[in-house]
Amino acid sequence: MHFIGLDAGSVAVKLVVLDKNGVVIERHYVRHYGHAVRTALELLKDIKEKFPESFLSITGSAGKVISSTLKIMPINEIVSQSYS
Repeated sequence: MHFIGLDAGSVAVKLVVLDKNGVVIERHYVRHYGHAVRTALELLKDIKEKFPESFLSITGSAGKVISSTLKIMPINEIVSQSYS
């Protein structure tokens, strides 16, 4: 089992994959040039192929739109920081 965290901000999409022990397996920082949703979905497609059995959490300024597209609930950025 893996955990995927995605932050879609105003400039870039950041993504991290953690194993069940919280160890970082993979990380990405991709500038989206105004296309946050498209960039995030392309990145997620590749990651989900590599880690099909995973949980996904999304935050960031474009997080609500991406979450709505994927039919999952976004997490507020400040709330997500309180879990660390």
